[in-house]
Amino acid sequence: MQAKVEDAMRVELYRTRSCTDGQRVAQWLWQQGVAHGDRDLSDPEVSAALRQRVRIGISPVVLVDGRAVWGTAEEQIRRLKRLGIG
Repeated sequence: MQAKVEDAMRVELYRTRSCTDGQRVAQWLWQQGVAHGDRDLSDPEVSAALRQRVRIGISPVVLVDGRAVWGTAEEQIRRLKRLGIG
């Protein structure tokens, strides 16, 4: 049995719970069976840590092995697919 590409990647979703794009990306990751961390950007410490790591403070942001993917849900899903996620 061959391992999925995302099994070897660390995937972290940073979003606010009220962000519809964040909800859509989270749902897509779940539907694809992609294990991921889910961080709440409404927590000031989480938001500050993200800005310090990648200089981005918008919602949602997905980090794939530390590489930031952002934009609308559709843009992120397209980019995640190109990275071999999902």
